[in-house]
Amino acid sequence: EYRCVVIGTCPPADTSISALLTVEPPLQVIATTIGSVTSMTDTVSIPVMVIDCNGVAAISLTLDYDPVILEFIGYSNLYPDLSTGFLIVNSNDGHCIVSWASITPANVGNDTLINLDFLTHVGSTDLIWDTGTPGNCEYSDSDGNIILSEYYNGNATIDGILLDMKVFFEGPFNVTQMEPNLNPDFLPLSQPYGTTPWNYAGSESVSSFPDPDIVGWILMELRETTGDASTATDTTVIARQAGFILNDGSLVRKNGFSPLDFKLIISHNLYVVIQHRNHLAVMSASPLTETGGIYYYDFSTGAEQAYGG
Repeated sequence: EYRCVVIGTCPPADTSISALLTVEPPLQVIATTIGSVTSMTDTVSIPVMVIDCNGVAAISLTLDYDPVILEFIGYSNLYPDLSTGFLIVNSNDGHCIVSWASITPANVGNDTLINLDFLTHVGSTDLIWDTGTPGNCEYSDSDGNIILSEYYNGNATIDGILLDMKVFFEGPFNVTQMEPNLNPDFLPLSQPYGTTPWNYAGSESVSSFPDPDIVGWILMELRETTGDASTATDTTVIARQAGFILNDGSLVRKNGFSPLDFKLIISHNLYVVIQHRNHLAVMSASPLTETGGIYYYDFSTGAEQAYGG
């Protein structure tokens, strides 16, 4: 039994009647954190970490991110207690959804719940839990009671360079731009440069063409050298990537609008070669100019922009 004693500046002191003191256990609050990552790799695996995650029979998590920077490809490192029950992990236009339920509650404790795996592109994106939509971020016990939870956001920064290029091809050119007459019926859905003379092993492909202004596939090749264009030979190639050329001459990734990106650090002069299966290859006559990690070159301003032109 306990009593309260009140002592003031004016005597006498006063004492309450006796009472029982009941100490309640602290409320369970599950803390969920998405890891932050800085990388220059083609893929990243980002952990979802939890604290005090016990007695959980159902999980609903939704993570928002920029799909231009990250492309969801799957999950890994699933906590063993979640290997039984019903699990769905998928994505839709920048929203990654994790749903799990089981008649056997999971006791994860303080550990990694799951890793979310992504393909990467150069740039930065916040990783934000969707706590504003009811039901998108919550945990519940086996009786269906919602367990208190709090969420901590993260960030993904993918280092490298972006290529802002423009070139016109003579075949489809018509006065001011190119005609996308081969799109979509006569263009392959996968990059066509896997054979001689290109022998490019990239896996770029689409299920359908994302823009009606796509003229065709191109193969971009980067060459780095300490000298001028005459030294940018086949032996100086540092990277290649397939993408699309639009009717305005822009070269873009397979999403149809983003500039091609490479996870590279450039230390010397950078030259670009643009290859197309029905045209002669063209190389920049001078090094690309760089501003804020974006390299620029415009072949369309004059014949002198092409090496040997």
